[in-house]
Amino acid sequence: MLRIEEFLGMEGLNKDWIESKKLNAEERAELEGDVTIEELKKALYTSNLSSTSGWDGISYNVLKNFFINLGPLLVKVTNECMVKGELTTGTSFKLGLIKLIPKKGDA
Repeated sequence: MLRIEEFLGMEGLNKDWIESKKLNAEERAELEGDVTIEELKKALYTSNLSSTSGWDGISYNVLKNFFINLGPLLVKVTNECMVKGELTTGTSFKLGLIKLIPKKGDA
């Protein structure tokens, strides 16, 4: 693993500045732990509820309405993906839809 000092280089950087930017043990523990249902709920509730989360067209509003039932499953899937370092083995989570939106003028 590349250390931050190696990544940034030491030219013009003060080691004290680098040290002040590093996470402390408590911050690291919080970020390295499992995703919680509260974190997923917060992310969902701060999303644009009329948008969709993917190509399936299911809006965030639908997920919000059924979160009481879907939340535990979503937490399990999210943490499994984090452990494996990739999205689920099914292809549906690995698909994306790109829509070109022409700007005004000569498209």
